Amino acid sequence: MSHLIDEDLVLFSSFGDLNGLLGQDFFCLILGLNHFLR
Repeated sequence: MSHLIDEDLVLFSSFGDLNGLLGQDFFCLILGLNHFLR
């Protein structure tokens, strides 16, 4: 489980700049897809 959490943190940091540009909806989309694919 900790490994998945670490991957999430890497994903968040990688998309952090894009989230700032594209807005909250993009970040929520990434969260939703990540949860759905699990």
